[in-house]
Amino acid sequence: MKNEEIEKIRIIIEKWNPLGEKANNYKELFGYKYEAMDIHSNLRIFPQKSIEQIVKQIIEQSFEISIIDSELDSVVEKISKILKR
Repeated sequence: MKNEEIEKIRIIIEKWNPLGEKANNYKELFGYKYEAMDIHSNLRIFPQKSIEQIVKQIIEQSFEISIIDSELDSVVEKISKILKR
């Protein structure tokens, strides 16, 4: 189940593609696999934090970009359904 959830989160982030065209500059991006793993584990470790907080923090720190909160709405909704949270 854990791996299935991570893969579903990865697909959501890949479709969202917060890096846009810059994604081509990352040789070891692996379709946001490691970010999905980080998001999944952080949600388990810090259940008091919102999905939005964790996704924003991990993506911004991983790629040194800024995410506008409104960009996260559909991503958060989809991840929430997967994790039933």
